[in-house]
Amino acid sequence: GIVAVWANYNSYYFANSTASLVTLLEGRFLTHPYEELQLADEAFIDRMAEAVYRGVVDFIRDVESE
Repeated sequence: GIVAVWANYNSYYFANSTASLVTLLEGRFLTHPYEELQLADEAFIDRMAEAVYRGVVDFIRDVESE
């Protein structure tokens, strides 16, 4: 759960190797058969990439408006 992830966030090298904001995005898991199939679908990957892009843009706009 979220508590377990936050309890171990310092164990990720990339999170400690920069002063910049870092986000780890796990859109799907290869250990789940259906999600693995989704990752083989180019249209699904495009939709996921678009959603991530929109989320980053929304975040930047929110920060800039403060």
